[in-house]
Amino acid sequence: MERPKYGFASWPAEQRSAFLREIALAHPIRGFALLPKARRVEVARRGGQNAHQPGRGGHEWTAAEARSAGRQGGLASGRARRARAEAIAHTIAQIEAEGEAISVPLEQAARRLVHLLAAQGIVLSVDRAAARLRRHRERLLRESDEKENEK
Repeated sequence: MERPKYGFASWPAEQRSAFLREIALAHPIRGFALLPKARRVEVARRGGQNAHQPGRGGHEWTAAEARSAGRQGGLASGRARRARAEAIAHTIAQIEAEGEAISVPLEQAARRLVHLLAAQGIVLSVDRAAARLRRHRERLLRESDEKENEK
């Protein structure tokens, strides 16, 4: 069947109905789709009610189970947060070892940090990277000032 160039709504009515008949013949209706809508709704309602009957597999959380699950989720997210922070700190140290932590403009160093982190699968905006590098630079300057004051 030759199809018009533009959208389905712009097709002539007889061509649209022929196309829909062609699709209906290629994909026969099976299973629950054969049931009338009222019957499908009734079957779904009964299934939902039965799922919550005792011994039918519907699960209700106890307070202890909910507490345990929440604790496990919190520990997992904490581990992920720490791992991400360690990766960022390691990458900043890598940039510092290359001599880019202080010598290049902050924006350029931030873009380098974002690029290196993206290679590790860590997403960090340039603004946040610049803030991290700014704090790192301030700490380095503070430490160097303290060393000079000790001498």
